[in-house]
Amino acid sequence: MRIAYFLQTFPCLTETFVLNELLELEKDKRFEITIFSLFSDNKIIQPKSKCLKSPVTYIPDFSSIRQTFIDYPELIIKNLLTKPISTIKLFFLSLKLFKEKRLRTFYSALWLSDGLKKRKIEHLHVHFLFYNSDISLLLNMFTKIPISYTVHAHMTKHPLDTLRLKLGLAKFIITIGNYNKKILLELCPFIKNKIHIINYGIDLNEFKYNPHFMNAGRNILAVGRLVWHKGFEDLLMAAKILGDAKFKFIMTIIGDGVLKGRLLKLRKKYGLENKVFLAGSVTHDDFNKYYKSADLFVLPCISDEKNDSDGLPVSLLEAMAYGLPVISTEVANIPEAISSNEGILVPEKNPAALAEAIMKSLSENKEIINNRIQNARKKIEKEYNIVNETQKLKKLLN
Repeated sequence: MRIAYFLQTFPCLTETFVLNELLELEKDKRFEITIFSLFSDNKIIQPKSKCLKSPVTYIPDFSSIRQTFIDYPELIIKNLLTKPISTIKLFFLSLKLFKEKRLRTFYSALWLSDGLKKRKIEHLHVHFLFYNSDISLLLNMFTKIPISYTVHAHMTKHPLDTLRLKLGLAKFIITIGNYNKKILLELCPFIKNKIHIINYGIDLNEFKYNPHFMNAGRNILAVGRLVWHKGFEDLLMAAKILGDAKFKFIMTIIGDGVLKGRLLKLRKKYGLENKVFLAGSVTHDDFNKYYKSADLFVLPCISDEKNDSDGLPVSLLEAMAYGLPVISTEVANIPEAISSNEGILVPEKNPAALAEAIMKSLSENKEIINNRIQNARKKIEKEYNIVNETQKLKKLLN
């Protein structure tokens, strides 16, 4: 079966779950995969992406209409000659549905339609409800190729009319937990019979169980993009509370993003320059040295006034697989992955409760900690195993 993946950015350092899914699908010779992407993340490339055999094609930048006419005159002419009515309808539909990037979306849909036809693609799968999903919506109305979506997060921020169009036309919809499913069904109740939960899959060969907690240094690790909903400002406030209480610790934050400057200012304001270190972006291969030196993994995610947040940070699942004690918050799908048997959850936006949980975890009896991390590993093996979760996807594709 010839299938295509349509992604916003590929490869993307922070979306290893997509790469893992593709690598696992490639093992099944029934599937011939082509990847289409709008952008490439040129900062740091995961070494695992070199193992991918599927071809990656980048959609041209159609942001300049004048340049598009110069470089791709045949794109509009060919489609007007072969599908005049459909092409004109698609053009006006793009003007009607989208407030921005209307012509770019229209041209991208035409170009992708040709690319799928040339490769005889039988199914298109789209990750995220980003700009790539706007293009796929037009494509869905222009071709007969079945399209499916994996919806990760931020559903409430998506324009409701286009969300309903996209999901209504989809062959099937995947989401990553019951929390997401509940929100999607509230927004689009008509998708009840075609929405499925497929969890993020962790490669258990990559994240081998290696418990090593309670080192003398009390090292705290956090991993994630430096964006608001990861809760890093709360984490720094919790670190200040720990410092004020004379609690000894070292904290390392891995990741990059728009909040880096603010976090550096807060670190200085709280007098944490010798306790909190921002390591920037690293590849998954480099994570091992940080995991090996850590005693505790903390990621205090938060939501906004519309309950919009991260769906489920993959770094939490990876820490659980690796054998690190974890602390997070009662946000989105996180409580489905972490119960009191597998980790510690605190209320969101509560640095005092977070600091207390950190002190508790780093001071607890080793037997209690060992029980938690063993349960966490079992949870990953059973419910977040890349082999099992990809098998669910294969059944839907077939």
